[in-house]
Amino acid sequence: MNRVLVLGWLWFAGRDEQETKEFQVAVLRVLLTMAWVTIFVQLMNTLVPRFRPFDALEGVRLLIYRPRDPSFPAHPVAIVVGARVALLAAHRP
Repeated sequence: MNRVLVLGWLWFAGRDEQETKEFQVAVLRVLLTMAWVTIFVQLMNTLVPRFRPFDALEGVRLLIYRPRDPSFPAHPVAIVVGARVALLAAHRP
């Protein structure tokens, strides 16, 4: 939810029309990067299955629901890193 709010704010931010357009291009790059990262993570989960530690140990009682996806790569981390790299690339001097 925070990412949506930040990207929404960034879409309309800017002191003048030129800066607003630059920010909008940056937001589009972030969204495209997030889509590519999602595809990459899904592909990695399909090609290289990594099981969660509780799957290897007997008698582990989970305190939360049993996640269905592999443990690596972590999708939230991949999204945040991808978005950050896209923003840094958009704001290069």
